[in-house]
Amino acid sequence: MSWFELFYDLVIVASIAHGSHLVVQDILNEDSFNFTMGTWLISTFVITFALWFSTTTAINIAPGNVPLRKSLMFAQMFSVTVANLALSRSEGLPDDWGFAALTAAFATVACIFAITGRVRPDLRVVAGPWMWGSIAAAILLAVGVVMPDAWITAELAVFGVAILAAVLPIVLLGIPRVCRLEHMEPGHLAERIGQLVIIVIGESFLGLVLTLTGLNYVPGPVFFVLTFLVAGALWAIYFSSVFPLGVPLSPGRLELWLLGVMVFLVGVCYSAETLAAYAAVEWSKQWGSHSFIPLTSTYVLVGVLILALVGGQARDRVYARVHLVALLVLVAAWVGLVFTGSPGNLLLLASSVVIVADGLACIVLRREGDHRPVTLPQ
Repeated sequence: MSWFELFYDLVIVASIAHGSHLVVQDILNEDSFNFTMGTWLISTFVITFALWFSTTTAINIAPGNVPLRKSLMFAQMFSVTVANLALSRSEGLPDDWGFAALTAAFATVACIFAITGRVRPDLRVVAGPWMWGSIAAAILLAVGVVMPDAWITAELAVFGVAILAAVLPIVLLGIPRVCRLEHMEPGHLAERIGQLVIIVIGESFLGLVLTLTGLNYVPGPVFFVLTFLVAGALWAIYFSSVFPLGVPLSPGRLELWLLGVMVFLVGVCYSAETLAAYAAVEWSKQWGSHSFIPLTSTYVLVGVLILALVGGQARDRVYARVHLVALLVLVAAWVGLVFTGSPGNLLLLASSVVIVADGLACIVLRREGDHRPVTLPQ
């Protein structure tokens, strides 16, 4: 892995974290968080991850120092940043800026895979789906540029079709061909995704510091401490129960594994932002939506449960049982607290305790697992 890839990952994570920050701030400030905004943000996350995975795959199957590819990646970083600022449905850049930026971003992906296919003729069968899917997505997103911002439904439709045009060729053709032809380097992919997880967790401390900047005391000391405990637990959960097992290299399993990664990353982003926001509010003034607060931890547990069930190149289903128990405990706690009319801060507190407990269990199991053989897939 090169230093330039690290730089690229940092920019991508900053763009992803922007959406979770908007969601949490809207909810805490009693602003309108509706289905349309949620759809925009989730769609932006999916398309950002698709861009990241596409570019990462190109480097994975055709490593090397290619100056033109680096230039295209740098242009993509700029485009993704502009897109996330514009497509957030906040008071910011207009939507047509976002569509134009994503058009440019997918054009860079198409060029990267065109270069890959030209330099490595043996990879053309793999590069083709990514290249043509990216071209189709870029054309569709260009249509969104000329649409008035008031046409929200039409813009959402174009956005959705563009996502399908980009993602379906990857899922149906790109990943299966990479797996069957054994072009994927699992160690590199595992390292890159692990790096994403570390950067996202690190964002929690940045969010905490920025939230408390200018205050001469910590209004929510309980959640200030929990931010550190949950960050450590999230690190332990991923690097104890997911990372050591590797990345699956069979069609179907790899797609599900990537879905689990996406769900987990969403949960980590939202959990970090929520804890940081509550650390800046006094306990007596804390509130929150009953429907949202527990979901931050639910995404984390559902994501790692998918990853544990799918497994990597090796399998150890004991982690899946731990994550499932934690998820059931979280749901039971959520039902009980909501039924008794508990405020949002207690829901967040209970969710954080469950995540910390899951992390501690993963640490213990990893230590035991060092002396226990894992099962390789047949």
